[in-house]
Amino acid sequence: MTLPCMKLLLLIGFLICRASADIFSSMATMKALVGAEKDIPVMINAYIEREMERLEYLRRFADDVQQRNDNAIADGEESITHPINAFLLIKEMTTDWRKVVNVMLSNSAEEFIRNATHQRIMKHIRYPTDAFDDNLACNSFVVFKEDLAGAAIGLLRLQDTYRMDTTDIAN
Repeated sequence: MTLPCMKLLLLIGFLICRASADIFSSMATMKALVGAEKDIPVMINAYIEREMERLEYLRRFADDVQQRNDNAIADGEESITHPINAFLLIKEMTTDWRKVVNVMLSNSAEEFIRNATHQRIMKHIRYPTDAFDDNLACNSFVVFKEDLAGAAIGLLRLQDTYRMDTTDIAN
């Protein structure tokens, strides 16, 4: 075998290995994306549950205050002239109200976002919102709009090459 033929075979072998490595890394990326996304519904449902509990507490507090106000209006001055009732009113306006303000401000969205971001970091998935975050590993898989466009172009090429209808590809 001549030297040019050997070089050609070596080049073809290299290209075949390179092409299969790209396909493998692409499949690995897709598996990592699926793995990262499977935890999202669980985390969102936990967030919704915490928010519903927080809002239910606020609703109960508002109902209690409304009930006390209705009773105070019905009873007239008698309700606030009694020392115990006066104490309870002052307590409500200080301690209870401060707790309600804290509950209103303690939206757990930041905790949810922190947990979701931690999950993505652990699985080396980066979304465009944190593409410039220096805290993430350099070997992370990065998902951009260009990836979506590339996947769409790939589908169009597949459809064109095999002369398939859109419904055939979807099925």
